[in-house]
Amino acid sequence: MTAEDEQTAQREGPMSLAAAPQNHQSNPDDASIVFSKSERMFPNMSFDFQDTGEDRSLTERMIADHQITHLLMPHVIADADAKRATAHDLQNRFKFVWQLSGTHHFEDRHQSLTLSPGEMMIVSVGRTYRLEMGENCEALLLFFDPASFPAWQEIVHRDMSKVIDASGAVAASAAAASALLHHARGGRADALAVRSVVELALSSLERDDEAPLRLPLSLQRARLLIGRNIGDATYGPDALAKDLGVCRRSLYSLFGRLGLSPAAFIKRQRLEHARNEILSDRNHQISLSTIALGNGFPDSSSFSHAFKAVYGVSPSALRSPRKLI
Repeated sequence: MTAEDEQTAQREGPMSLAAAPQNHQSNPDDASIVFSKSERMFPNMSFDFQDTGEDRSLTERMIADHQITHLLMPHVIADADAKRATAHDLQNRFKFVWQLSGTHHFEDRHQSLTLSPGEMMIVSVGRTYRLEMGENCEALLLFFDPASFPAWQEIVHRDMSKVIDASGAVAASAAAASALLHHARGGRADALAVRSVVELALSSLERDDEAPLRLPLSLQRARLLIGRNIGDATYGPDALAKDLGVCRRSLYSLFGRLGLSPAAFIKRQRLEHARNEILSDRNHQISLSTIALGNGFPDSSSFSHAFKAVYGVSPSALRSPRKLI
């Protein structure tokens, strides 16, 4: 930025969310390339590109298990299908949508709303809905799994498919996601940074600070039972259903209302417990193999693979003294 540009920026005040990404705007792609990218990046959706002659582009980056995408997609209709999402194992995924310019119209069987520049929305990838992207539609997306953020899980499901008004946290999280999209190097720091972006975006949701955030009572009981059997590798959905006094079908229905599966919930509880053990063992007195076996994993290799898939870093990297968590 030149001195003249800096003076102009100071006169105009802070950059808005809508204006912020313009410095990083992707170069327009050929229409066939955009269509091919769209089908690959969003396999749960079908697209109708209106022939307006406008520039369109898609840019993505994978960081750990999070996909960040910048899209410039004016005059496009996209239909998401729940069955296609399940077929591609996307039923538990959610995405942040930060609207940068233009409008994004969202519609499902329950509601219809429009996302304007500066606003944010959380959308369940596993649902059926329609998106109508209007003139100059530019947005930033970040995909995540709420089960990786248990403290926020209930609020994510409560506030999905709602317009989140512009705020400092919304703007800051969008700017951070954009920075990772364009400058991430794929290291351990990026994996931690993208989790911080998710938490920053989630902090913009309204929380009732008068009362602690709580999962439904039945899921609290499930978490307690899993904790009591954390070292039993055979403890799975059938055993959990029996201990809760419900049939297998009711158990899956209970978790399904929060976009979860019992097996995934059990696995996340094991990983969370193991992660807390690693962080608490500051002197490295407990081997990672012992921690793995003690939390129901058959061996350290499968534990490390599952751990890195969720947290973006391996267990050994987490306990490194150079790592800030």
